[in-house]
Amino acid sequence: MTRVMTDRAAPADAGASAQARAAELHATCLHEYAHLAAARHFGACGFVTVRRAPRVQRDGWAWQGRFQLFGALADDEWRIVAIAGSVAECVSRGIADDAEALAAALREPGALSACDEVLARGFDANDVAYCVALIRNAWNAIDCDARERAAQISLECASPFVR
Repeated sequence: MTRVMTDRAAPADAGASAQARAAELHATCLHEYAHLAAARHFGACGFVTVRRAPRVQRDGWAWQGRFQLFGALADDEWRIVAIAGSVAECVSRGIADDAEALAAALREPGALSACDEVLARGFDANDVAYCVALIRNAWNAIDCDARERAAQISLECASPFVR
């Protein structure tokens, strides 16, 4: 079974500083590699794609992330995989200590991508607490993979052959 999770694009405005664009790229990579770590936790595999995508606004572009899973997961496992990306972003910002509050925040409009929202349907604070623990346990690998991929993308985008 193959499922593709395409997450919302993180804006990277042309006028933003290089540091801000790098932070947005890192956050996008963290998000996608957290989906992968959660899927691996449940015995599935997959791959992450992060790319620079055109934006609707003039002179802008965005980072677009995608996680593609290969394997079968139970519904309760899908919920964890689906919220893992947004949970990882919260862990990275240090705002993941209260599972009830985080669950409420993840239910806010726009907190999850459309795909993640569908796959996470029915999640509760226990799912969030489980996911936070999973992400924290796998944090070193998630962050290392995200930093490595972000560095690779930055080099590719700096190339005169990439437009």
